[in-house]
Amino acid sequence: MSRKDGKWAKYIYPMLQMTPHIMPHRWDSANYARADVRCDYLDRFIANQAEKGEHFTYNDILIAAIVRMYSERIQMNRFVVGNKIYDRYDLTIAFAVKKVLKDNASETVVKVNFDGSESIFDVRDKLKAAFEDNSGSKVNNGLDLFMNKLLKLPAWLLRFFMSCVRWADRHNILAGSLVELSPFHNSCFVTFLKSIKCDFIYHHVYEFGTTGLFVAMGKEKKAAIVNEANEIIPGKVMTVGLTMDERIADGLYYANTLRYFTTLMSRPEMLLKRTEPKFTKELVNERHDRFMEENRQYMREIKERLKREKKERKAAKKHK
Repeated sequence: MSRKDGKWAKYIYPMLQMTPHIMPHRWDSANYARADVRCDYLDRFIANQAEKGEHFTYNDILIAAIVRMYSERIQMNRFVVGNKIYDRYDLTIAFAVKKVLKDNASETVVKVNFDGSESIFDVRDKLKAAFEDNSGSKVNNGLDLFMNKLLKLPAWLLRFFMSCVRWADRHNILAGSLVELSPFHNSCFVTFLKSIKCDFIYHHVYEFGTTGLFVAMGKEKKAAIVNEANEIIPGKVMTVGLTMDERIADGLYYANTLRYFTTLMSRPEMLLKRTEPKFTKELVNERHDRFMEENRQYMREIKERLKREKKERKAAKKHK
């Protein structure tokens, strides 16, 4: 069974496949974590690259680290719909854009697609294009235009339309054009709270859609840090809050992923080189078929072992 945006991961071991039936809602299966990142590591990287004529921001480093994290930890790019776990075909990161930095200015959501191979240079260029295309009080993207049309409907008809959309999404028949437009169908949603001088939060993951991870980057603040000489000194730390859907991977996988993400944020030079693409429909289907064959082989071995043990028990009873 497949959807426009993913394929049912039937190869996953039974305990994990049961979790969406035990915890059918994202709000019931949310785990929270925080990553404290030393700003001197980020500032040093930004300064070194500026000397070479390359300009980066904290936003660039964060998104590049998330992209690389998904590339190397592919189980993170799963989602749950209709009590089933799916492998996502693409890597999509969404974030809100305030068109003008004023309280009463409108806001939109932008989705940027990646295949997992991108370096920080590629990520920076994609983010820059996305921000430029969606900034300005008179700019409207496809999502804005679609929502404006929906809001012209009577309230009862809009409620009925949304109930149909939710039903279609649960039954894997939601139109690909709506999945593409929807700000709630993505791998990860990011909020750059640092840009509005706000500290990190643990943002909820949306019940509607397919978001499996919400990342909130807070502002930098003074904190005690340990330097290379093992001395406690004053410094700056930026905290990133993460809210995760625990049904898509087990605890060990999440723990190793968080460690890897923290390493990437502390060593941004790891993001300078491109890597192999990981997320296209063809690549995901190839991995799925390989994992399914490995799962079938594993189940055959278990059945053979159980038969062998059963025969051994019968033989032991006869000897008695």
